[in-house]
Amino acid sequence: MSEMIRVLQTQEIELSKLRPWEDNPRLNDQALGAVAQSIRTFGFNVPILCDQNLTIVAGHTRWKAAKNLDLKAVPVIVLEMTDAQRRAFSVADNKTAEIADWDFPKLRQVLAELSRRGDVTRNTIPIRRI
Repeated sequence: MSEMIRVLQTQEIELSKLRPWEDNPRLNDQALGAVAQSIRTFGFNVPILCDQNLTIVAGHTRWKAAKNLDLKAVPVIVLEMTDAQRRAFSVADNKTAEIADWDFPKLRQVLAELSRRGDVTRNTIPIRRI
């Protein structure tokens, strides 16, 4: 299979120009504080995906967190897609993340090591009971 994979370009766009998808079925407010803390700690390292009209496709929680942090601009990848493609991709992006699971013994080991070294605290990485 020799399909060409296009390289996506990230650009910095003012938050005020981005529009949330009003019919987004994902409820994300409970993650807002944790995402804002992650951005404060590690930086804004995962771009928001938008369609050509700057409607958010993926990254609504990062967008809300950036607003709460009073950021003026964020990294964005603009994708050319139809309305149906945008809606389908947005749902697929969120639903496929639910398929993955954790190797809890490995996760405990990594978190314990980071904690021992002082690299992480419960404020750095939001951890529910493992």
